[in-house]
Amino acid sequence: SKKNMALQQQPSNKRPPIFLVMGDFQRAMKRNILSLQHTLLPHRNKNFTVRFMGGGNNPNSTNIHNELRSLFGDFYDNKFQVVTKAGIEEFMISVSEVDVILPLVDASNFHHEKGYQNGKKLTSSVMWALGFRKKMVLYKPLAELFGIVHDYGKGNDDDDDGMYFLYDDWVGKGDSSFHKAFGRCLDHLLEYDRGLDV
Repeated sequence: SKKNMALQQQPSNKRPPIFLVMGDFQRAMKRNILSLQHTLLPHRNKNFTVRFMGGGNNPNSTNIHNELRSLFGDFYDNKFQVVTKAGIEEFMISVSEVDVILPLVDASNFHHEKGYQNGKKLTSSVMWALGFRKKMVLYKPLAELFGIVHDYGKGNDDDDDGMYFLYDDWVGKGDSSFHKAFGRCLDHLLEYDRGLDV
């Protein structure tokens, strides 16, 4: 059926790569959305999209759009997509067509008692990524909980297709390894998967 075909679709190599932020990105203890501010700036001239899907139990679409526009300025208009209040079918299709999932978990919320409590609580973003076999830019302590230890570009990559790009420090700093891991992932997608201009 058309529905099943849509759910099985793979990311296209004829369009820019899509990074997905899913879930409640309006609460810092769930998603450190501010970590993207410094990280995206060096890549403003590269070809990619960041898709935000979710926003809470009863997301107000107008508020979410206004908040993202105020935080990211012209990135919002040029590189962002926002999907709120998606039904089950739209949700599944939106996840299936992306290239990378960004849990946006780091030292600021992973260790916090209102966050992930050092791994006592898990994020569904990682579970969706594993289930759909999506690439991730992932905080190392969180990756270890799922048995993910190989960091693409930091060792023997012969047996790896560039699935995981890991970082190990707070992602809000401009020189953080999240910044570098995101850049490695984006360049990998542009150069190797698509042959687009890096």
